[in-house]
Amino acid sequence: MHFDVILKDSFLQQFSGPSEHIPAMNRVKRLISEASFKVSNSSSSSNANNSSGAGGVRVFPLSMGYTQWETDEVIAKELVRNLGLAMGEEALKFLTLCSAILAFH
Repeated sequence: MHFDVILKDSFLQQFSGPSEHIPAMNRVKRLISEASFKVSNSSSSSNANNSSGAGGVRVFPLSMGYTQWETDEVIAKELVRNLGLAMGEEALKFLTLCSAILAFH
């Protein structure tokens, strides 16, 4: 297994919260997935697009802040999904209770 690491010192803009840094992180991911990276391997020499391409090449952004941003993105998605499931469950309980009351009334 061979790893090529490109280190680049750059200034990351300070964001005020997840509403700003999650879209910025996703834009960086999209730009990387749209870029063509040349596979320099003795068995394969084709272009790899997206995060996993020819020859098993995987390209992704990584920084200290990205791990926290990824966590924020996952938590936000899980929160919305879980709230939707909980509200759906409560609606079913309410309808069941109403039908039981009407059946005995």
